[in-house]
Amino acid sequence: HWASASTDLPNLPDLNCIEDICQALPKSILRVKGCTQIGENLNYTYFERTPDGTVTHRPFYGEPTTGAKLLAVGPGSEPDILQKAIESALSATANRWIGEGA
Repeated sequence: HWASASTDLPNLPDLNCIEDICQALPKSILRVKGCTQIGENLNYTYFERTPDGTVTHRPFYGEPTTGAKLLAVGPGSEPDILQKAIESALSATANRWIGEGA
């Protein structure tokens, strides 16, 4: 039996935010997948983190039937952990933008 969890995923400000979310999640989580909009782009972006830690992303054509989501599979997959990773990534992005003078 595998633990799994999902949570709603807000629009993300940039692609770096995807990397930040994936890095913030415990390595015990074997698979991470998500689909959301990036910046002002109206199209969706699909992403995943594989067990070796590699993060990939690509355009998702259409609209996800469940809406924008973050899904995790493996030990440690809990909605509150996913939510904390999202919040941490959004905070890191805001700090990056402040540092760049945006």
